[in-house]
Amino acid sequence: MSTTTSILLWRSPALQSLRPNTLRSYNYSRFHRLASTSTSSPSADNHEKSVVNFAVLNGPKSTLPGPLELPIRTPDATLFGHVLRTGKAYLAFYKDGLKNVWKNFHAARPIRTRQIKQGKGTLTKLVEDHAINRSEFQLLLRSKHDNRRIPFFLILFIVCGEMTPFVVLLMPKSTPMTCWVPKQLEKMRKKTTQQRRQAWSSRPENFPVGPSISPNILSRPQLLHCSNVLGLHSTMWPQNYLPPTFWLRHSLNKHLEYLNLDDELMVRSGGSDGLFTGEELNMAAEQRGIDVLDRSESDIRADLREYFARRKQAAGRIGAEVWFRPLSVATKSISDSTSASSEDVVRRVRKH
Repeated sequence: MSTTTSILLWRSPALQSLRPNTLRSYNYSRFHRLASTSTSSPSADNHEKSVVNFAVLNGPKSTLPGPLELPIRTPDATLFGHVLRTGKAYLAFYKDGLKNVWKNFHAARPIRTRQIKQGKGTLTKLVEDHAINRSEFQLLLRSKHDNRRIPFFLILFIVCGEMTPFVVLLMPKSTPMTCWVPKQLEKMRKKTTQQRRQAWSSRPENFPVGPSISPNILSRPQLLHCSNVLGLHSTMWPQNYLPPTFWLRHSLNKHLEYLNLDDELMVRSGGSDGLFTGEELNMAAEQRGIDVLDRSESDIRADLREYFARRKQAAGRIGAEVWFRPLSVATKSISDSTSASSEDVVRRVRKH
């Protein structure tokens, strides 16, 4: 068969209709080849050298804030007209965000059913059975986060109307993730960064030594330090006696449980270097106590590699000891072999 004939056949409508199914089948089987690797094997822990499966590593784009395109005021435009166009841009942004919440709710239904039937109500069981990938895991949790905030946000949106973008700056965490505007996200990030840096500047002493340290054996100052680094509580609390110690311990335990599941799924899918540039990378870093504000992508990725190196030292299950000393490392401190193997993956991520 000639090359021209092959191209014509490939472009035919009949074969085009088969392409999506073929791609879905390929990604699915590829994930199961990765998932079949034992988590205790060296190849599974060395996430930088694993084959990256972008489709199952990164959360769906519909779970992240969409682009907000605000109009630029021209010299001949009136103030009223500019404000009106800006209001319409915000209205379209929030409308798309709410549509994505609804879309994600329906997309997460089969995963919730699987969690109940196969996982016996827990995500841990699904992860242990290799019955869920990181993309599904993030979809389920982000959808749950957004669904809880929909009632309040709808009331706020109905009452405030065009003033909603200004009101949410006062309550930045009260809106669904898909409706986070850039200024709102920047404000939250600045607060968390300041909270984290203050925690490092007043770090307590006499931390326990060893891998996989449980929050249950930490003192209140040590719990406060870890909670501040991770941004698990508001800085508005008078930290001499609030939040209560039991609440700090509970929230840190829950966050460690989440990270250990997310880390395992990330390793199975190829590692942190496969995270898409932008919010996907920034969110993963912040959840692990890494600064992202005013930092280069290469430095953020280097810190994530340091985090996973500490995870490997703890036999694949992190504890509170990860935040006893800063995660920030210079890119040069990563071994040349690791950096070389990661550069190709990073370039592929940027192409996406």
